[in-house]
Amino acid sequence: MYINYWKNTFNYTGVSKPSHFAFNILINVVIVILINLSGFLVPFQMENLIVNISLIVQFLMIFPTLSMLVRVIRYFKNK
Repeated sequence: MYINYWKNTFNYTGVSKPSHFAFNILINVVIVILINLSGFLVPFQMENLIVNISLIVQFLMIFPTLSMLVRVIRYFKNK
């Protein structure tokens, strides 16, 4: 399901269930937490790299989240 979340990044025409949206948001939060926690495991010199990776991943997660939000709104409109 999470792979389809990324595959449908620019799909604004379909519909998605709210439970799928919640599941994907939960996975996104876990991924961001794991990236941030990895900052404790790397040497001090690499902390900036971890922060940059975290910011890039968070930015990239915006696009599939917005498209899925549009599909969830369509789900409620079609009900």
